[in-house]
Amino acid sequence: MAAIGYDKHDTDIAWLCRGTLISYNFVLSAAHCAYNQKYKEAQWIRLGALDLKNNTETNRRTVKISEIYTHPNYKYPSYYYDIALFKMDKNYYGYKPACLHPYYNLPHENLQMTGWTSGSYSDTNSKKATLSLVHRILDKIQICASYANTCQGDSRGPLHYRVDPKSPRQGHFVIAGITSFGKPCGRKNSIGVYTRVSAFVGWIEDIVWRQNEDNLDFDIDVK
Repeated sequence: MAAIGYDKHDTDIAWLCRGTLISYNFVLSAAHCAYNQKYKEAQWIRLGALDLKNNTETNRRTVKISEIYTHPNYKYPSYYYDIALFKMDKNYYGYKPACLHPYYNLPHENLQMTGWTSGSYSDTNSKKATLSLVHRILDKIQICASYANTCQGDSRGPLHYRVDPKSPRQGHFVIAGITSFGKPCGRKNSIGVYTRVSAFVGWIEDIVWRQNEDNLDFDIDVK
């Protein structure tokens, strides 16, 4: 999990969006997080934080965003093609990136959402919730999911599943969706709509790993 921040023209940063670390210098999030009407363009990434208000956490790091790539088909205020990549100012190797789900079909009917969902600004504690797929949107670029008491439009966290902890990759996380929009917080049986990551794997790879191809560190078991 990563938080995306905006300058408030004072000593604080407004942590208004969430994302996922997918390489050592890129965070994946929604295109509508690239720019905020009040605070303008996103400026910061926070890694390793459980509580965004706790400045004593030893594993946290606040880093500068050097470049933002929004999908070329995204047009504000539409939520179609709601996906963006946030490049950090350098590589940060102290955190484990998540993987991308590359297929249209998902391995489970239940997925997990992670975000800071406690408090009016959703930044006090990291939370997790299990969501059920809702087969209401037959769309190649979106996923629909529901949970009885979650704040779909507030947490902006990733929709993911975890591979078996006994697998060779030791239970790594795989990102299937990016929170795009949903019903307001506090309503039961809220339904959220997520950008389907599998539809954009090619676009992501062309930006993230094309730039890093000279510095890749592969660990491949060739048989």
